Amino acid sequence: MPPSQSQSPWGSATPPPVPPPQPKRSSAVITAVVVTAAATLVLCAAVLVFAWFVFTSRPAPFAVDVQAPAEVAAGEKATLEVRASNPTSERLKLGSIDVYDSLLDGFEVIDVEPRPDRRDHTVNLSSFYYARSLAPGDAFTMRLHLRARRAGVFTGDVDVCTPLEQFVTTSVSIVVR
Repeated sequence: MPPSQSQSPWGSATPPPVPPPQPKRSSAVITAVVVTAAATLVLCAAVLVFAWFVFTSRPAPFAVDVQAPAEVAAGEKATLEVRASNPTSERLKLGSIDVYDSLLDGFEVIDVEPRPDRRDHTVNLSSFYYARSLAPGDAFTMRLHLRARRAGVFTGDVDVCTPLEQFVTTSVSIVVR
């Protein structure tokens, strides 16, 4: 008997072992890989388009001047004045003036002049909505009348926004002693 064959207990030769069948690639797995790759490409393209929009869009062309006292005593009243003007030759629409909580945290808002059309508070800012159209050369001034509540340094942004959320940001700090 040749050495490659062995004898079974019953005396007959057994064939050599057959290797196990190789699993076939399922078309479902291939489809899943292709779909995942395509979805990843679409997501990357969307992120690039969004980044391009954010970094190339023009800010609102408002000229903004913010006046606030550098320092006040706790319990004392103060005024934060935000002036938005239109230095362009076209009409500009004012949407809102946003004041971040990091600035307002040390203060109580006593009054707002003129009264906003609507006032909202989101996660970290207060928005004062004014549906105003500014002709070339016109200006709009909002005054927040505040009372200092506690000692500290309070710093935050003030954004003057269009209805499409284009905005000009100014940072303000007030020391409360």
